[in-house]
Order: sequence, then C-alpha cells, then structure tokens
Amino acid sequence: MKLEDLESIMDEADFVAFLGHFGGRRLYVPKNMGADHPISLVIGLGAAKMLADYLQGESVDLPTLDRYNRRFKRKKIRELRKQGKSFDMIAWECECSRRFVVQICRDGKDEIEAEWQARKPVQLELF
Repeated sequence: MKLEDLESIMDEADFVAFLGHFGGRRLYVPKNMGADHPISLVIGLGAAKMLADYLQGESVDLPTLDRYNRRFKRKKIRELRKQGKSFDMIAWECECSRRFVVQICRDGKDEIEAEWQARKPVQLELF
C-alpha cells in the first residue's frame, strides 16, 4: 500500500491525525469499525469506516508523520520554484535551508523547467 492510497480516502486533517497517532507502526484495521475503536476515536467514525472498507481487515505498515511532512515539503518547494520564486524566498516560506531548496530543485530540474517553458509568453514576429 502506498501513502497516496491512504491519503486519497481521508481528508488531510484526518490523515495527519491518523499518522500522528499511529504512524511508524503496523496497524490492523478491522473489516467492521465501531465508534469505540481507537482508530475511530482518532479520526472519527466516518473516516474510520472508509478506511475499514478500503483495507478489508488487512494490517498496514504506516510511515511516520515526519516522512509525510518531508514529502509534502519537497512538493511545496518544487511548486514554489515553478512559480518563479527565488531559492531564498522558498527557504524562508518552507522554513528550511537554502541549500536544501537548491538540492530539491536540482533533483526536480526537468519538471520545473518544463513548467517554466509552458508559462513563457509566445513572441510573435512583427515582420
């Protein structure tokens, strides 16, 4: 199971609460979820039932919330760079070092440059 799969069946607040409480563990998710189950108490019965329907009595190894936050931060850095923001501004907004921003942008260079090319205005020849 991928992190994106779990993320797609819950809203962000429930997902963050779920990983914050259960992250880093192997968790058994029963097929039938009751209101008094620990998962329901953390994310609410509605989200817990959706999770139970999705996993159908499986155990799942959950990443930590820190891992999710790092992935989210990398994505945000690339998005801000695509918008043309400077390395320094991105580092300030994402509360990380400029060096980290440069490294992430270097890793996603092709994706960022493709976005910049798509945003360039078309220059028409006059004569």
